[in-house]
Amino acid sequence: MSFRRPPQDVERMTSLRVDNLPYRTHPEDLKPLFDKFGDVGDIYMPTERGTGRSRGFAFVRFYDKRDAEDAMDELNGRAYDGRDLRIRLDEGRPRFSSRGGGGGGGRGDYGGRDRDYGDS
Repeated sequence: MSFRRPPQDVERMTSLRVDNLPYRTHPEDLKPLFDKFGDVGDIYMPTERGTGRSRGFAFVRFYDKRDAEDAMDELNGRAYDGRDLRIRLDEGRPRFSSRGGGGGGGRGDYGGRDRDYGDS
């Protein structure tokens, strides 16, 4: 399976997450559904690594936020190929600060158990 890079101007687009898609759906199937609301810049459907099969959701990116909102308002809850679509604005991946930090969050107490190494 090849890795697909997003378009260069993806940061300027508004992304919708479209859930509850049939597994047999392809990006080209969604284009006419969303195209009527405005200029679609990209449609990305994540797939399973081993099989290449759709994971049942997609990201549809619009150049204009109002077009994305119109599509969401009109299509959310609408039946598509026997399934009710669930559509929401996607906030994207969390951004990490350039100062580093973060990470961790683990418990330093070994799950509430004391470690006894028998040296006392």
